[in-house]
Amino acid sequence: MDNFSPEIIEEAEMLAIQSSYYAKGRTNREYSHRGIQYEIPIGKDIVPFLRDRTELWEKMLNLTADYIKKGRKRSLRPTLDRINPEGNYSIDNLDVLTLEANVRKDKAVKIEVIDLGEEKLWGTDTMIQAAELLEVKRQRISQYCDSGVFMDDRYLIQSTGDRSGNSQYKVKTNPEIPIVLDSYYKAYYDEETQETQYTKVFNCVNVTIEEGIYLSRYED
Repeated sequence: MDNFSPEIIEEAEMLAIQSSYYAKGRTNREYSHRGIQYEIPIGKDIVPFLRDRTELWEKMLNLTADYIKKGRKRSLRPTLDRINPEGNYSIDNLDVLTLEANVRKDKAVKIEVIDLGEEKLWGTDTMIQAAELLEVKRQRISQYCDSGVFMDDRYLIQSTGDRSGNSQYKVKTNPEIPIVLDSYYKAYYDEETQETQYTKVFNCVNVTIEEGIYLSRYED
């Protein structure tokens, strides 16, 4: 590891310290209610801890070098990560990833976005992609995901894969906003295309339309 400049080493130490504080804070805010704990050093103490673990420290240095080389792009910043997202921040469950890889891994929840304004349905592989689609922060997607509440009175956000949104900061229901109870696909014959098409039907409360809210058709 002698091939790393003092600049890279100094910045790697700073980034490790920052990431330890962030990981500790996030554990307290978002993970503690799930029984996840922060068991590794924090602040300046994280540096010798990582240095004693050659593989992790070398990974931190390599990612830092790339981060500096590419103009310190935020998505490339090295961060501390848990190998098993359901485990603690512990010696045997620690890895170093770029911020982008870390967030994508943590939020790898397949998302379905129903846009009532344009009567369209989109599918995304992550919350980040859904956030980019709607031009909002990922935290808003997490808040509304599986809440049954329409974001901005327009977008219904649901998880469709094996993992679901588990933010403890879910939005509160509003009696003036439709709350989805369930949904299903309804087949119909399209005379124009002469093919069977599908529309998604939403059974909601606080909606005058008894049969639910219809999209024009389901889009794969």
